[in-house]
Amino acid sequence: MEYIKNIKHLCVVCYLLDGISKGAWLNRSSIIYAGNDKWSGDPRVSIVSNVGDKHEYSLQIQKVDVTDEGLYTCSIQSERNLRPKLIQLIVKVPPKIYDISSDITVNEGSNVSLICTASGKPEPKISWRHITPSARKYESGEYLNITGITRDQAGDYECGAENDIASPDTKTVRVTVNFPPAIHEMKSHGVRPGQIALLRCEAAAVPSPVFEWYKGEKRINMGQGIDIKNLSSRSVLTVKNMTQDRYGNYTCVAVNRLGTANASVPLIPLPLRSHGLYPSNKAHTHIDLQCLWQRTNHAALKEKLIRPCGVTANPSRQGADPSLLAFVFTLLPNSPGKKDQKQTHTKCQRPAHPEKMADLCSKTVSLKVTRDICGGHDSFVVAGSSLPW
Repeated sequence: MEYIKNIKHLCVVCYLLDGISKGAWLNRSSIIYAGNDKWSGDPRVSIVSNVGDKHEYSLQIQKVDVTDEGLYTCSIQSERNLRPKLIQLIVKVPPKIYDISSDITVNEGSNVSLICTASGKPEPKISWRHITPSARKYESGEYLNITGITRDQAGDYECGAENDIASPDTKTVRVTVNFPPAIHEMKSHGVRPGQIALLRCEAAAVPSPVFEWYKGEKRINMGQGIDIKNLSSRSVLTVKNMTQDRYGNYTCVAVNRLGTANASVPLIPLPLRSHGLYPSNKAHTHIDLQCLWQRTNHAALKEKLIRPCGVTANPSRQGADPSLLAFVFTLLPNSPGKKDQKQTHTKCQRPAHPEKMADLCSKTVSLKVTRDICGGHDSFVVAGSSLPW
């Protein structure tokens, strides 16, 4: 018995007993050669004789394949008797994938079926794996069935065909999973007037989403100090010169053919920094303070004062004029060991028609600090708190 593994030429060796003997080659019951007379019409077979040994009578087969497998007989006839030599030829073939599914695109939740077929001898074992860091393997077989595919199951799938003859043969098929947009990050940072504001929106979607920006109900277009840069999964809105009318609620909308997602973020002024007062050089010092209103529904307002030190105060209402917010500011000595402090008041005028205003609006009021209020101290900082009505 002779095993042949992935070779191009085969020589089945046989020797005559002497120069008088005659030989013949048979495959199963068909005569290939009788002496030097070729009976087979196969151009791949020939006799090797008188090469280094005049008694050699070997059969050579070129480009061996599985059809050559079977029982071969070298029959040697002499004056004494007929002496056959039997050779069982078994041809082994390495695995070869000859068909695999084409790349496929499906919507999330669909059922997917992939096929991979291969040849080889012994018959190759076929396996599938998802090419990811975890390299998940699936049950062996020509078919890979995925029920209700998810976006996490998108990617390349490798089919491997393996037997004990040679290295596995592998091929891949790509599975693309479409899904509607989902915004997973929306960022903005408070900014002062005149500064540059950046708002970033990131969304996951296949196909890649188209981004739109809105302020309130109005769509934002590029120009007049506004720039929009869109990448495959990210959009960045830049406002190059912040003004009071550009504060408010901004909405990012991500759209593809499967759906829409949106998320909103307020763009608000930064709290004012603490103010150092040096009245010894001036008759008085003005400190700008901001009142901020945020609309929570059609008419109701939530009032806040953006105070120095970055702290907000919510006023309590106990009557008086509902259109005014009153706050008290305390002047604290900026020098260690000094305990004197002075107080002064200021008010913000509430919008008269809240239903007509933007989601956010603010107003700056000026607090005048004079030398006599400072009490002669070299330096003060301002702190604030709400003043009950």
